Amino acid sequence: MLVDDTNDPVLVHVQVKGARDLAAKDTTGTSDPFLQLACGNTKFATSVVKKTRFPRWNEKFTFKVRKPLDPSMNIRFVCTDWDRISHNDFMGQFEVPVSSITPGEPHKAWYRLRPKPTVMNGDGDSELGAIRLKVRCTEQNVLPSLCYEPLKELLIDAVGQPEDGGLVLFTLLQEVMVADLNEMATVLVKLFLGCDQAVTFLDIICQQEVDGCDNPATLFRANSLGSKAVDQFMKVLMIVVYCPEQ
Repeated sequence: MLVDDTNDPVLVHVQVKGARDLAAKDTTGTSDPFLQLACGNTKFATSVVKKTRFPRWNEKFTFKVRKPLDPSMNIRFVCTDWDRISHNDFMGQFEVPVSSITPGEPHKAWYRLRPKPTVMNGDGDSELGAIRLKVRCTEQNVLPSLCYEPLKELLIDAVGQPEDGGLVLFTLLQEVMVADLNEMATVLVKLFLGCDQAVTFLDIICQQEVDGCDNPATLFRANSLGSKAVDQFMKVLMIVVYCPEQ
C-alpha cells in the first residue's frame, strides 16, 4: 500500500540536560535560570532552578514540524534569570536549525549562549555560559485508520485477558514508545474509555509498575506509562465533571 506522507509531521525531541558557567544575575553571585524554547507557534519552558550557575534540568519537549521542512526554520532557545519582584533578566540565546538534525541520529552538544544581536561585540558572548542539549528527530507516518484495527483489537483483548500475554504487550509498548509516553497514554486512555475498560486498564498498568519496582521511591515517576495514564484519565474526569458540555 502506498501512503502519501507529505503532510505527516516530523517530531523534534529536545532534552534540555543542563547548563554551565551561566552569568551571575543576583547579588548572591548566582542566578535562578530557566530556559525557553520556541519553534513556529509552539513554545515551552523548563522549570526554574534556584540559586545556581550550573542548573540541571533533564526535561524533555517535543515539537511537531510539518513537511516539507522549511530550511529557514529554527528552534530558538532563550535563557532567563527569574526574579520574583523585578523583571526577569535576559541571560543569553541561541538557535538550532531544524534542517541540521539528521532523522534517527541523536545529537548531543553544548551550545554557547550569545547576547542579543544589538549588543554583540567580538567575543563578549564567551562569558554567558553554555546549554547542553540532546536533540533527536523522528518522522511520524500516519496510516489510514483501518490499518490500526488489528492493534486496537489486540489491546482490548490484552486488557480482557492480561494473564495471556497482555502485560507483555504493554511492556513492549512502553519500551518502544519511551519518547512519546504522554501521547501514547492519551491514546490508550481514550481507547479504553470508549469500550468502558479504562479502570481495568489503569489497574493492570499500575499493578504492573508496582510488581516491577525494586525501589518504592521511584514508584509512579513522571516518565512512566502508569503515571501518565493516570494523569490523562484524571484530566478527562475533570472535563466531564466541570465542563460537561465540552
